[in-house]
Amino acid sequence: EHQARDRWPFAYLPGSEVPDGSPVCYARLSQLQVAATLAAFDEEELMHFVALWFEGAQRLLGDSSRRRGDPVRGTYDVYDCADLSAWSFLSEVRAHRPAIKRIFAIGSEHFPDLLYKCYVLNAPTVAALVWRCVAPFMSEQAQAKVCISRGVPPELAEALGGEAAVRRMVALVSEEGEGVA
Repeated sequence: EHQARDRWPFAYLPGSEVPDGSPVCYARLSQLQVAATLAAFDEEELMHFVALWFEGAQRLLGDSSRRRGDPVRGTYDVYDCADLSAWSFLSEVRAHRPAIKRIFAIGSEHFPDLLYKCYVLNAPTVAALVWRCVAPFMSEQAQAKVCISRGVPPELAEALGGEAAVRRMVALVSEEGEGVA
């Protein structure tokens, strides 16, 4: 396992596939320490780790498609902003934006069709404001993949199989700290 895994609050949770077989990645953003992670690893190491992460997600999609005998649509990424200090987080991201952009460009360049839907839960007001500024520069297809909500959007609860499934997903990360790398 890569050393950066301990600093990566993202997890593909066991048993959290949506009914169509798409894997669900859950991230607790309050646990993401941008500056500390960038200080602990050089950019090349983090790029390697992120590439491995995306390859693992691609593998999960393939495994699920083979089990079902039908291709799945892509991943459902759930970013939970509960307990997130929005201003501190935005300040860290802004201070390290060039490195973050280079690291995460791996996803858009090499895994563009991996994401089916992105949900931002418990989003602070500033998230909606930032989204309104950024969205016009994105394709309509990319915009349609993103849902920002102050709570849990009904669409996500329905996709996961109900409110109880959402609570189980959140509890897995709360109790265990992580799911499947």
